[in-house]
Amino acid sequence: MGSTTLLWYPREFYNVEALHQALRVLADAGQLGESCTICGPKAFSEHLPTNLVSIAFYSSNAREALGACRSAIIVTDNHGRGDQALRHALTMDLPTVQIDTRLMRVAHRNQGKYDRYGGRGTPWGNPHDLVSAGSREEAIRRFRYDWDRDLLQSPDLKARALSELAGKTVACSCRPLDCHLDVIAKHVNRNCPADILPHNIRD
Repeated sequence: MGSTTLLWYPREFYNVEALHQALRVLADAGQLGESCTICGPKAFSEHLPTNLVSIAFYSSNAREALGACRSAIIVTDNHGRGDQALRHALTMDLPTVQIDTRLMRVAHRNQGKYDRYGGRGTPWGNPHDLVSAGSREEAIRRFRYDWDRDLLQSPDLKARALSELAGKTVACSCRPLDCHLDVIAKHVNRNCPADILPHNIRD
């Protein structure tokens, strides 16, 4: 058994509070590794404790990485992501903390099924078009400015997003390019409640 803890999460995961709760569960049980093997975007690793991230490893193969780990933290969502990694960890009888949540995803409206459309004509549309803004980046920047300061049409838009869009696939016409819906998704996925579920952690 290795001395590292596997952390698996999808790229939409931003819930730092849930991550720290899971880390505390492993630490209190004496099962937190001295380093961390990360299966997920590198940017989120900045929210890990310094002693873990300073010697972190990155892997795209959770099953292979689990073989060298002493414990795991795995994020699962209602889209089925993380389920396979969780099964591998439980089959190996590893002390595991599951963070189960409902993540908002952004997808192109012409590529597969989606739950909501988030473009113009909806409460989630960007009032700043690319032509007047001059570029996609500027249109998104203006939307983010308004969103952060509650300057959009509906003052309760953030609360509505959390209650209506968590766990949904929301479509736009931007993907695979950046989209204003990424701003909304980050808010939803940072604040959406998560269940912290320990497995194979014994007193």
